[in-house]
Amino acid sequence: MNERHRPPRPRICLYSGPRVKVTWPRALLRHSTTVDRGTAPLISFHTNTTAAVPFEQIRTEQRLDQLLAQAKSQGRPVILDYYADWCTACIEMEHETFSHSDVQQRLASHKWIQIDLTENDEDHALLERFNLPGPPAILFFNGQGEELGGARIYAYKSKPQFLQHLSTHQIQ
Repeated sequence: MNERHRPPRPRICLYSGPRVKVTWPRALLRHSTTVDRGTAPLISFHTNTTAAVPFEQIRTEQRLDQLLAQAKSQGRPVILDYYADWCTACIEMEHETFSHSDVQQRLASHKWIQIDLTENDEDHALLERFNLPGPPAILFFNGQGEELGGARIYAYKSKPQFLQHLSTHQIQ
């Protein structure tokens, strides 16, 4: 399987009234859910469009080992993002945080790795490796391959919150 293949993501539309339409990945449901009482879209985003983020998306522990070893040998720090198509916070971070040029510039020296847990047979092993409950989870490693343990992120962070987190933990 191609490591960079990204299965279709759900489409989520929010409306100004109490109307929400969510089309779930086939693995979860085989239909759309709509509650209709409003008309004008408040927020609409299609998560099947790829944001311009510099992540190399992977699905296996073997590939993770290779990329972490490669970054360590180059003395490059790493941002490691645990992602899944069904994780709303993951999708929001990709579109509203990671896609911003100032976030990408701040972490330009980092190797960006994204582990896709969507319908992944290795999901439990990949999560257990760093004792994670599930996505979203973002880990940071220094250029010597050591995790910056206190810098883990387990929830959605907006661009300002994420940049503040980087500053607080002195991540350049």
